[in-house]
Amino acid sequence: MAVKKQSPEYYMDLAIKQALKGRYYTSPNPCVGAVIVKNNQIIAKSYHKQYGQAHAERNAIDDALKKGYKLKGADIYVTLEPCNHHGNQPPCSDALISAGIKRVFYAMRDPNPTAFGGVQKLKKAGIKCVGDILNEQAQALNQPFITNIVKKRPYIIAKWAMGLDGHIATKTGNSAWISSSESRKIVHNMRAIVDGILIGSGTAKKDKPSLTVRDAKGNNPLRIILDSQLTLPKNAKVLNDNLAKTLVFCSVSGFKNVKKYSSSSNVEFISVATKAGKLSLDAVLSCLYKRNINSILIEGGSEVHGSFFDANLVDEVFTFVAPVLMGGSSAVSAVAGKGVRSVQEGLRLQNMQFWQIDDDILLRGTNGSHPLWSALDF
Repeated sequence: MAVKKQSPEYYMDLAIKQALKGRYYTSPNPCVGAVIVKNNQIIAKSYHKQYGQAHAERNAIDDALKKGYKLKGADIYVTLEPCNHHGNQPPCSDALISAGIKRVFYAMRDPNPTAFGGVQKLKKAGIKCVGDILNEQAQALNQPFITNIVKKRPYIIAKWAMGLDGHIATKTGNSAWISSSESRKIVHNMRAIVDGILIGSGTAKKDKPSLTVRDAKGNNPLRIILDSQLTLPKNAKVLNDNLAKTLVFCSVSGFKNVKKYSSSSNVEFISVATKAGKLSLDAVLSCLYKRNINSILIEGGSEVHGSFFDANLVDEVFTFVAPVLMGGSSAVSAVAGKGVRSVQEGLRLQNMQFWQIDDDILLRGTNGSHPLWSALDF
């Protein structure tokens, strides 16, 4: 009985689903999935499972060979152009040529100039290459990787929970808990996927957060604290619990206070330049970029959120709206900073999505036309 022939989009969709399986462990590498098809039959599928380990194409090839299939004349569907460089792994383009693959279907070209060129090498070897299949979905898969390559900084997500009146805390500063337990589980999933969580010293002192993953699988991200004058207490949880690494950014003048803290291999203090009396966010992000931090979740207070929005550095927004009104002219709003003079000047999010989570409403959108990061779809 003949096997039904499927469209390239069908197989690429399967490859994207494979790629998502690696979303917790591949950074700073992209998530990549691969599906091998021969005689209209899927003979193997796999994905890049962890940074430093074999890429998706090699895993799929190994899967096919273990099952006893011969690869000569087969097609492969891969979510990213096969790489063409020696990094932690040898070039995937070489593996495809050696395997005797006949056609390569890819979703998007590799934006990394170091790895770029796999398609050109494959074509020279006589392999037919067909691109841009489910291109937008492939871009959504790896927004942090793309941002890191193109903008030389991490992908930045602003997240907060607020009441119907737009407040994230009461006039006394109380904020526990505005959102539901199910909403908080989603936040822990987000923490497990991103490379870092960023807050200001005010949130660290007031809320005493752990900033760790508890209600989800995955690793604890890097904890990033902005503390210009190093006013964090010596017993702050993020400096002493050893559950995750912590990076504290301060000003050059504030760095003189570093001697009051005990030395720890899990905590590092870094001084950066200031701008208009505040830490330079460009300097902070440049440092994180050099450390291969591809994505950051901002869980800070209104001033931290405001500073990132004022600098137009936010790529995506997650807002949990709870059915509670706190009132009060001195209650804390979600985003402070300089703000804008007119509604027309305000940031209007695109690609909006909405969900009901218990009694909460989750609103999500992007700052710009780029797709929402699909690894954060729950």
